[in-house]
Formats: sequence, structure tokens, C-alpha cells
Amino acid sequence: MQLRTRLLPIAAALCAAGGAHAQSTPYYIGVSQSFTHESNIYRTRNNEVSDTISTTSLFGGVDQMVGRQRVYGNATVSANKFLDNGSLDNTGYGLKAGVDWATIERISGTVELNANQSLARYENSAGNSDKNTLRDLSFRAVARVGVVTRLTAETGYTYRRVDYSLNAYRARNFDQNAVSAGLRYRFSGALTAGAALRFTKGEYPDRNPRDEYDRRDIDFTATWTPTGNSSVNGRVSLSDTSHSVASNADFSGVTGDLTWDWRPTGKLRFVTSLTRDTGEEISLLGGSADQVLTNSRISTSIGTRATYEVTSKVVADASVRYVHRKLDASLLNLSADGGDNTRFVTLGLRWMAMRSLTLGCSVGYESRTSSSTLSAPYDTRTASCYGQFALQL
Repeated sequence: MQLRTRLLPIAAALCAAGGAHAQSTPYYIGVSQSFTHESNIYRTRNNEVSDTISTTSLFGGVDQMVGRQRVYGNATVSANKFLDNGSLDNTGYGLKAGVDWATIERISGTVELNANQSLARYENSAGNSDKNTLRDLSFRAVARVGVVTRLTAETGYTYRRVDYSLNAYRARNFDQNAVSAGLRYRFSGALTAGAALRFTKGEYPDRNPRDEYDRRDIDFTATWTPTGNSSVNGRVSLSDTSHSVASNADFSGVTGDLTWDWRPTGKLRFVTSLTRDTGEEISLLGGSADQVLTNSRISTSIGTRATYEVTSKVVADASVRYVHRKLDASLLNLSADGGDNTRFVTLGLRWMAMRSLTLGCSVGYESRTSSSTLSAPYDTRTASCYGQFALQL
């Protein structure tokens, strides 16, 4: 189980609050409290264990222009307490810090650091109920030449490290470094397309023997804005991955992602996404705070989220997502493979009671069917309510 997913409604509200605060002051701090009840915290087929989790969070952030540069960041520290399963009590955190820089010429870029810690999801068929902490660290740097011209050259570097604290999961730990270089061309105000070469080198350092992998991608990207209330972003990649030890996890084929942001009215918005990628690159729910599917050779995820402004202070949202995974036993040093299908449904309501006070509740349902001994079918239901108080400084 991953408590960070329960903080997503809060995090989304914080981002919105931070954007609003930036109009008058670049700084904000606050506190939030949530209570979540889950019917199956270990996500097992039988012997379901339910619990109620209290999450108390302190947060703060900044979004400041300094000349031509933009400095931004936010941090959250959370104390997660289980009512009946105290051995799972944990402290989580999230940190994001970055700089959007620009020179007086046509050179610009971004440097960004992300660090997160949370309780890992329980979704394995072994039924291990020990506390398992996940740490996810990433860094990226991008430089661009052009930007205001039709043709833009871009190069980038990305580092990521994922660590699990429990020995049973340490075979999933990985490090990876990626570099890319490409060109983008603006055909019109509505269409920009590009191509790039991307090279990734990674390893699973805690496997015996250690497994290293190399990935090569040719990326084709496009951004299309057909109307003022609709935009489409997409990437199609010709990908090839080879492993030094786990050769059964080698992959050669097409990966990519597609996102359609549509606002049919001023109050209603739909964001629909489709992703197909390997386990080190795709996350379970499709968000930046989600866990990667490191025992998945290739996964496909499709989902949509709808947001509706009921009034100027009340916002309703609903989302559905489906994830199909092709699992590979060699990634976990086991002797079986197969696949599974996971479905997510959430409904929520958020009330901005005052400028600094937000209250909200949500319900969710998650289920899985499986054709592999690497994962087990399960169902779980969640209900959560939270309140947050934020002050601009």
C-alpha cells in the first residue's frame, strides 16, 4: 500500500493554492489532516485486513521570479498513523525544487530535483505484511537553444534511484542515467513536432548477480492545440532494451504516451491519458508520485479524470484508470510469469470554505485480476476526508 496516493487530493489542492498565492506573494505554508479507511490494506485475495490511517502533514512552498529566472519548490512532511496496525506507522516526505533559467540570448533550461519517501504498496502474492519503505530520488537538467524561434534544439540528462527498505523487495531497487538530444519545430501556433535520440543505462545493484540494462529510444513527439479549449501531447518511441543477466526482460518495440486535455465548458474539464512503457518508466496510476512497476516487462495504462466546478467554491472530480501488466519472473528472480489487470475508480468533492481553508472527501475502489503467481487478485475500497489550512507569507 502506498499512502502517498492518499495525499494526491491534498497535493493537487496545494498546487492550486500555491498558484493562487503566487499572484500576491511567492511563499506559502500550511498544515493538513486526513483520515482514510481502507478495507484491504495488504491487498490480499483472502483474510482482508481493514484499518483507518491518520495522516498529519506540514507543507510549504515558493514560486518566485528573480530577474529572468524562476525559482520554485515545495516540501511536505507527513506522519502516518494506523489505528490497528501500528507496526506500519511511518513518516513520509516529498520535496521538489527547481530553477527555470534563461540567458539574454535564446538559451534557456530547467534544473529540478525530486525526493519522496512513502510506505510501499502491498500488492504481492506472498502476503508479506512487514513495513516496507520506498524512497524515490530523481534529478533532471534540460538545456534549450531557440525557444522563441521556429526551430529549437534541446538536450537533457536524467538520473533516478528507487530503493525499498524490505529485503524481500531489494531485487527491485534500481539506478538509471539517461541522456537525450533532439530538435523541435513549430509548424504553426497550433502544432509543434520533434524528434530525439535517448540513451538510458541502468542497473539493479542488489540482485545476485547484478543486472545491468541499456535502453535506446528514437522519440517522436508532438503538441497539437486544435482549439482554445483542447490540447493533445504525444510521444511515440522506437525502443530497445537489453539486460546483461535477465535476458528474458529484453524488449524491442513501440512505447509512448498520449494526453488529451479537453475543456468543453468553463466549468468542466477532462484529462485522458494513454501510456505504454517498460517497468522502469511507467507508474501504476500515472502520476509523478506513483511507484514504478519494476516487476513489469511492459505495461499499458489508460485513464481519464473529470473535474467539474459545481460552484465557485465547490469542485467535484471523478477518475477511472485501467492498467495491464505483462509480468516477468526474471525481474524478481522467480520462475513464473504472466500478467494482471488493475482497475481504479475514484470520486471526490472539494470545498474551498475560505481563502486559506480547504475541506474534501473522496471514495475509491481498486480491483485486480491476475493470470500470474507474481501477483494476486484482490479488491479494496477506500474512503477519505481531509482538511488543510494554508497561509501566504
